[in-house]
Amino acid sequence: MAESNAPTLLAQLEGTPDPRSRRGRSFEWRVLLAIINAALVSGYTTPRSIAHWASAATRRLARNLKLP
Repeated sequence: MAESNAPTLLAQLEGTPDPRSRRGRSFEWRVLLAIINAALVSGYTTPRSIAHWASAATRRLARNLKLP
């Protein structure tokens, strides 16, 4: 498959303001938004189902989102 020049979801989310307080931040805001977005697209719509889906898909998410 040919490489695309289209911006990635993470790149698109780069400038999204983070409404959380500084204390307790474990993950980048854009990464959390990307994970939530992927879960929603996959049909998971409640916070609990999104968390369960993300937990089960950790390796796949890290690989596909190219996380460190």
